[in-house]
Amino acid sequence: GTAGGAIFGYVLVTFVYYWWHRARHQVPWLWRVLHQVHHSPTRLEVATSFYKHPLEAASNILFGGFLLYVVCGLDPDVAQIPATKALSLVTAETAADTIQTFCKNVIEATRDLAAAYKPNAAFFERWGSKGWAALEWLIRYCRVSAPDAVVILDGKREDIGNTARFYACMAFSHLQVDAVTARPYLGFDSYGEFLKDPARGCFLLCRTSNKSAGEFQDRYLDHELHPTHLYEMVARRIAELRREYPNLGAVVGATYPGELAEVRRILPDAHLLIPGVGKQGADVVAAVQAARGGPFVVNSSSGIIFAADPRAAALTLRDQINAALTA
Repeated sequence: GTAGGAIFGYVLVTFVYYWWHRARHQVPWLWRVLHQVHHSPTRLEVATSFYKHPLEAASNILFGGFLLYVVCGLDPDVAQIPATKALSLVTAETAADTIQTFCKNVIEATRDLAAAYKPNAAFFERWGSKGWAALEWLIRYCRVSAPDAVVILDGKREDIGNTARFYACMAFSHLQVDAVTARPYLGFDSYGEFLKDPARGCFLLCRTSNKSAGEFQDRYLDHELHPTHLYEMVARRIAELRREYPNLGAVVGATYPGELAEVRRILPDAHLLIPGVGKQGADVVAAVQAARGGPFVVNSSSGIIFAADPRAAALTLRDQINAALTA
């Protein structure tokens, strides 16, 4: 992992799968040899829509082998940071200074290994204006120290009208992050503002990694000729929107590899942001094997940033992902 490798990996993640999929549709011999079986009119839609020619599957894995997949989540809980966890009282100013130093050290240790950094807004907003200033500083520092890494603001914002527009302005014009996470419940009015700039991205919550995610996301709904889970309906809506907004991706938890595989079936070319590795205990191999065949990144937050050696933790995750891709 050099900086050049990071550039190459990011470019591949962003462009290669799109052009590769397009080529399989437009180049006659690629269509006949590799991709036609996937669109065979004689197959059963639900049971066999994931079928791919063996050569097509192999080529997808080959492309995947060149990508950087690690997202380093920046969730700087001062109660766990050594410099402040022993203090009985932490002021906003102390917390902001500690967060900046802590995250700076993590970025320095992992900047040639991480495809992206994902600061979670709540850990900064907790400290008011001082914390917000620390978030602004951190994003600027990412641009200087790891200029080829994508910055994803994990805020899960959701609202409509001017409020949605101002959330997008905050993220993309003020903070100048590359992508955000958002919730789909209010419909396109709430996240469409994040998609207007094709140079920016939005990851929509689809099947999340938390334990109670199934409370709503696994509910069966009547849909067309067969019942479907709510998370599958979200994935299908993302698939529809990606025809106009290819900068839309999905958040799918590594803790549920079966559901992750189903989302990948519905979204074969969409970017997937996959949390749940580390503290939540997801099986990296199972998650990667469910997601491969299209672009994805695996997020680890506390598993990297609170490790005794963050660089070693990031290296381990990278090697686990690469091994799973070739298993």
